[in-house]
Amino acid sequence: MRESVFEAEGMTDRNPSDSEISLPRPTPESSPSDQAPDAVDADASYGRRAGRSAGWIMTGYVGTQVIRLASNLVLTRLLFEEAFGLMALMNVVLQGLYLLSDVGLGPSIIHSQRRDSRFTNTAFSISVIRGVILFSLGWIFAAPLAEFYDEPQLRMFLPLIALTTLWSGAESINVFVLNRDLNVAPIQIVALLSQLAGAVAMITWAAIEPTVLALVGGVLVTSTFKLILTHVALPGEQSRFAWDKSAALEIVRYGRWIFLSTMLLFTAEQCDRAILGKLISLETLGVYSIGLMIAALPLAGLAPLSRMVLFPYFSRMRSNAEEFGNLFRTARYPILILGGWAFTGLIAGSSTAVEMLYDDRYHAAGWIAQILSAGFWFQLMSSTNDAAAWGRGKPQFASFASLAKLAAIIVFVPASYAIGMRIDESLAFPGVVVGFACSNIARYLTAAAICRPLGIREWRRESALTLLVVCSGGTVAWLDHVSRDLIPAHYVRATLIFIIITAAWMPLGWPLIKDRLAARRTHRTS
Repeated sequence: MRESVFEAEGMTDRNPSDSEISLPRPTPESSPSDQAPDAVDADASYGRRAGRSAGWIMTGYVGTQVIRLASNLVLTRLLFEEAFGLMALMNVVLQGLYLLSDVGLGPSIIHSQRRDSRFTNTAFSISVIRGVILFSLGWIFAAPLAEFYDEPQLRMFLPLIALTTLWSGAESINVFVLNRDLNVAPIQIVALLSQLAGAVAMITWAAIEPTVLALVGGVLVTSTFKLILTHVALPGEQSRFAWDKSAALEIVRYGRWIFLSTMLLFTAEQCDRAILGKLISLETLGVYSIGLMIAALPLAGLAPLSRMVLFPYFSRMRSNAEEFGNLFRTARYPILILGGWAFTGLIAGSSTAVEMLYDDRYHAAGWIAQILSAGFWFQLMSSTNDAAAWGRGKPQFASFASLAKLAAIIVFVPASYAIGMRIDESLAFPGVVVGFACSNIARYLTAAAICRPLGIREWRRESALTLLVVCSGGTVAWLDHVSRDLIPAHYVRATLIFIIITAAWMPLGWPLIKDRLAARRTHRTS
């Protein structure tokens, strides 16, 4: 087993970090007195690693989003809206290829009790084969999609960007092994460095040649850097080709529900751009993609906590339903408080933030982000339920929730579009945006209902938090709108919005902050 760059630099997740977030220790079915001391210590160590991993994920998220937002602000001044619209279409195709072929490699490794190299190397072999298939499909579908969307550039750019599927399939399987062991610091550092390399490439390319090729090149640079770093920098055994029939069968058995869930989730979450790409211009689609990116900022940071921390954490638990429900409630609560504060801020201030950061061409992204943020709040709540279902060996529950969202889109989007057209033709596009946002409510309600047998009964708390998100966010958004003549300076209004929203959530967040500070003081004195 080789020493990695992160081990040599002392940057692994094995030492306590100031960014640690405390999580409760997993509670086995037997009482602590019935357990061996080593088992109790191991569970406590795993709980501490879960807390440190949460801190690392948030640190990586903040760094990645700073890079992403900064590069986006620069690129919107160098490129036209059409470039972002065309890239949004290509991203839909890419995500479709990834998700519609997801056989659950990562979740299978995290959930499995096997720790031998033949199991992980079999998963690596499957990943490489999948990457080759996806790369081939990217070439095959380039011409038909270019004709369907009447965008000849897709014929050239899709085969290029399909290279990322090949690189992704060849990434080291240690990404999932480290995630299983809740040693996520190296993973986050690799992602951050790759994102930085891609951003520099995009901006440099756009400054020299301001075309969509700059965005494509940046994505390829990000993917290439990540491929290389996962093999040379991550700790663990080198990934090799191997085949173990029992390992492959285990992956397929667990992964079939992951495949169904991700297939439905892709169809539900990516169909907005696929549908809008046919209904609206590339310029408007580019503006929509900016609004979507802003609205998804909290979800992009907090959803990985569900996938990379709560899922492996819950997979280790062997508690009964009542005990699991209590642990779930404790582990999930900080995510909901942080997410509620963030989404409330976006509902209240996205319009002002967009006007402050972007030029006039992108101002419509503000109201788009406000509407989508409300829907993403419900998606955040359901993502934690998904992590619980996966961890308890019930991945089919997540599939049912995704199916409910897809069904809601089929009902809500045409209905919202028709209502908008009947009132005023200009309201048809906003109606579609509202329909997509509302579909997340159906996903959340389904996930909450079917997870009740797992011991998850959070209706009262979730209802109270949702009421706070909607009422405080909506009220402050209205105040921001009516005060524009009185306070014309965007940065002043943005500052006031931040102060008001933070004050509204402080009574819920401050006890968590105090507990965290107390834990740090205890750790430093011990």
